[in-house]
Amino acid sequence: MPAQLPLPLPLNPDPSLESFFPGANVRALGLVCQLLAEAGEPLLSLCCHGPSGSGKTHLLLAAARAWRGQGKTASYLALERLGGPPPASDARFEKASLYCLDDVEVVAGKPDKERALFVFLNDLRRNKVRVLWASKHPPGEIQVDLPDLRSRLSWGAVARLRRLDGDDLRGLVAFQAQLLGLSLSDKLAHYLLSRLPRHPEAVIQCMRQLSECSLASGRRLTIPMVRDSLAWSK
Repeated sequence: MPAQLPLPLPLNPDPSLESFFPGANVRALGLVCQLLAEAGEPLLSLCCHGPSGSGKTHLLLAAARAWRGQGKTASYLALERLGGPPPASDARFEKASLYCLDDVEVVAGKPDKERALFVFLNDLRRNKVRVLWASKHPPGEIQVDLPDLRSRLSWGAVARLRRLDGDDLRGLVAFQAQLLGLSLSDKLAHYLLSRLPRHPEAVIQCMRQLSECSLASGRRLTIPMVRDSLAWSK
């Protein structure tokens, strides 16, 4: 019997646009691609907002990776972890031509952080640096006190991200199976979806575990094999 594998595994450390399953978020993915496009009128600012688990961080990291793949420089900044944006004098500012700012709403209600973000975004705009930023809330609903920052956050395109559910989760299972080279029957897919948490990250983690299990055993996945390998699936 194969050893039981725990859930969860760490998320994919290198998200890509190709590994992003859009489901109901096709428009958001299209706008990110437009932001990264070299031809035509450039999109300089894009906000992607949505609940936890809707794919915001994946898109930001994937965009930075795609931009670097074009031979350009990108910086991903998680403002919740950093406590706010870096000063405009930060050396990274001069090097990056794309900034991906995560968790922008964390500056709300903190005067010094709000001012720092306003100055930072102004510097990006003045230097025509592209910015992709993410928040749980749309720009108009982020409770910042600084009027200038409210105005600046409202500049640019906005895309809403929805957490995948229902048919989209079934599509995500099939998408991940194809991405990982797994042969997955409809019956096995239904078995997994009936037991997995209704959360995209749980689906992705599960599929990665199944891929490791299949590779380690050298066998095609079956329901008994999944049941024996994954403790949570019983």
